Amino acid sequence: MTVIACDGVSIAADGMACCGQEIVSLSVRKIRVAGNAVYALAGTAALFDALVKWHQSGADPNEGPKKVSDEMEWGLAVITAETGRPVLHRFSSKCPYPEYYPFPFADGVCNQFAIGAMGRGATAEEAVRVACESSVWAGGDIQVVDIAEALGLNPKLAAAE
Repeated sequence: MTVIACDGVSIAADGMACCGQEIVSLSVRKIRVAGNAVYALAGTAALFDALVKWHQSGADPNEGPKKVSDEMEWGLAVITAETGRPVLHRFSSKCPYPEYYPFPFADGVCNQFAIGAMGRGATAEEAVRVACESSVWAGGDIQVVDIAEALGLNPKLAAAE
């Protein structure tokens, strides 16, 4: 399962991967920087490369990965730079159109823990740690990506509200 948290300065994700009720890895990388975007995936890990490629080629809703089972759910957070600031859109297996989300943002099965933590002042990394400590569905290594660095933004402008 997954928890992803983004406070607008950084984005963080846990490293747990499950197959059914079995933990198969604690070091999965759920965040990638590719082209001019930062991507984070909640859901079927095998789709990550295909979803990044789909987004980079225009994110046509009719061309996205096809759902082959009810278990094949995905949510793709995409952070890009607009007017020098990071902007987050989410695409999903339920809605393959861009949905804008303000910061703080969290996704995955434990998102409510992360949102609550960030609402009390936690960083994205701290919010993922809280979610991992609060749920059996998140854990392992925590990956953190600095958004301004990944997108080549001025850190002070990127963090401004």
